[in-house]
Amino acid sequence: MKTFLLKQKKRKNGFTAIEIMTVIVLLGIIVSVTLLNFISSSKRKGYDSSLMENMRLVQTMLETYKIDWKSYPDNVSQLGNAATKKKYNKPLVNPFTRVSGTIESGNTVVDFVDPTSGTFLANPTVYEGKVGYQLIDISKYYLIGYGEKGIPIEKNGKAYLVTNG
Repeated sequence: MKTFLLKQKKRKNGFTAIEIMTVIVLLGIIVSVTLLNFISSSKRKGYDSSLMENMRLVQTMLETYKIDWKSYPDNVSQLGNAATKKKYNKPLVNPFTRVSGTIESGNTVVDFVDPTSGTFLANPTVYEGKVGYQLIDISKYYLIGYGEKGIPIEKNGKAYLVTNG
């Protein structure tokens, strides 16, 4: 009985090595999970920012096209051909694949594909990091950025679109 009381008294003076090691391991797990989430979030935001930059560059090319031809192109190919002829076709870099190319290469800009269509759903990662161009009428267009897994990028909870009006 006396030894039991002595053990109880000794235990109250501090923590055992096992208790300290358990706390250190748990803190390590919490820190690593938090750090991974932070890195993943930062990486995704960087990709989205790069894609938004590509969208703005395509918008500049579209506006230049309109000045030259008095209307917007029907498709990406038409824009690419005219931009190459007039020497304003700038290379873009797909932030997800790191593949660089001009508009007509198909690596960075594509004609708009509805994210709910069968064509898109069959293989959405094909569109990852690309800018989609959709002509609405002769005076209006939309640019949409296909982000991670081909999902359209968002800003402030809404789809991020670039348009001329």
